[in-house]
Amino acid sequence: MKAITRQKTLAEIEKMLEKHSRVFLVGCGTCATMCRTGGKDEVLGMSKRLAGLGKTVTGSVVVPTVCDAQDREALSENAEAIRQADCILVMACAYGVQTMALYTEKPVYPALDTLFMGQEMSPGLFSEVCVQ
Repeated sequence: MKAITRQKTLAEIEKMLEKHSRVFLVGCGTCATMCRTGGKDEVLGMSKRLAGLGKTVTGSVVVPTVCDAQDREALSENAEAIRQADCILVMACAYGVQTMALYTEKPVYPALDTLFMGQEMSPGLFSEVCVQ
């Protein structure tokens, strides 16, 4: 079972980040990668879109699972890039965003909307199991 997500619109993200000019990006190597909403390609794409908005991306990482203690390691390994950032934009489910926020004093924002918990029936087709 996976958290099924979709990316927020660029306008929503721009509004959330309006007070910040320097952003660190975090993607999820599990659910968001499977949904194609927060894996390596999507983090790279978001970096380019943020640059187009005049934001500086100080760095990025795709954590194998954002919703566990690996967040702490990812923050530690990227401490300098995070220190340079005004905030962290997380491309993971809501639980991953909340978990990331436990390990930093920086403002943490969600780049994705969590839709439901689901199973992948075929590539890109998900069956809703739980709306939580």
